[in-house]
Amino acid sequence: LNSLASFEGVDKLTKFGEVTADPDDRNIKDISKFSSIDQLLATFKKKSRYNIKYDHRRLMSMGVKVEMTETKDLKNFEELMEMNKRRFDGIDRDVSYVEKFQEAFRLIVKNANQYAFKYIKVSSKDKTASIDMVITYKDIYYPFTGSNDVSNFNGIGNFMTYIEFEDAINKGLKLVDILQEDHGWKHRYFDKIPLLVFEK
Repeated sequence: LNSLASFEGVDKLTKFGEVTADPDDRNIKDISKFSSIDQLLATFKKKSRYNIKYDHRRLMSMGVKVEMTETKDLKNFEELMEMNKRRFDGIDRDVSYVEKFQEAFRLIVKNANQYAFKYIKVSSKDKTASIDMVITYKDIYYPFTGSNDVSNFNGIGNFMTYIEFEDAINKGLKLVDILQEDHGWKHRYFDKIPLLVFEK
């Protein structure tokens, strides 16, 4: 259960079922106090701040183009899926699970009525460096899923993190929630919130 770890009545829940720690923490960032990306970057550790600024500056100097498009058109989504297929080619994955995953995201795009939905696409000449799906709901910014061409665009992950933080701050939102586990790097830029799982 999201945010259950901060719920004061956790002990009471154990009377009705089992409460265990989720191995994957929630990674979020409170951006409500920042009016610019530079203010946020100043809060990061020196090395992390240098790396994210360096990758952003380097890729911008290469002439990458950043497009933000609010649309329910599935063209960008299908390109995103193709990028992931190429990136993870050779990795054994349950085909039925992947198909259900893709269909679930298609429905999210088509039913984007109660929340704002857009794609952020980064490209250079004839190559796509990254495509991210982003949802904003109330005061929260959700980089929902995406794909990066890490082979041809070193540092593209840091670049996208910079772009999305900047976008969320410019829109006056209060929180960025990436809805994913750490993957070995998110702790550099996000705050971890432990999650608990309740089973009856």
